[in-house]
Amino acid sequence: MGKKKDFELFETTLKGHSWRLIKCHGLISLIEVGLYFIGLKSTSKVLQFFSKKVNDDYSNKAAYLDSSITVFNQIKERGFFKGKCLSQSLALRFLLQRRRISTDLVIGTYIKEGNLFAHAWLEKDGEVVNDHPFVIEQYKILARDITSVLIK
Repeated sequence: MGKKKDFELFETTLKGHSWRLIKCHGLISLIEVGLYFIGLKSTSKVLQFFSKKVNDDYSNKAAYLDSSITVFNQIKERGFFKGKCLSQSLALRFLLQRRRISTDLVIGTYIKEGNLFAHAWLEKDGEVVNDHPFVIEQYKILARDITSVLIK
């Protein structure tokens, strides 16, 4: 009897995870559209407006942070629409802000063979949240927590 309950719990958890994955894909898509049509400043303001409206006190912030990172890593690995680094970072930051978990949006650039490359990621207490440190070490940081500057 215990194995059946364990399986039911696992199945419920898996369904919840799948639904969360779908919602995150949708959020990234909406943010991509917002960035395209209204730009970073206005998109950030819209996200900030909606993140203030949630009054949820999530007690286990570390678990939520970890599960959110897992979902976004799975989105990055999928072949279908996954958004760009900026929309992924904004979406993850939005979800974390709703749970009162603060992160900094960091934007960096580097030049290779005359081409300019840019990348966005999140940091929490100076640690990279949604990327690997070896990926971002080649970027020179242009702005840290740029959305707080844009919204003011």
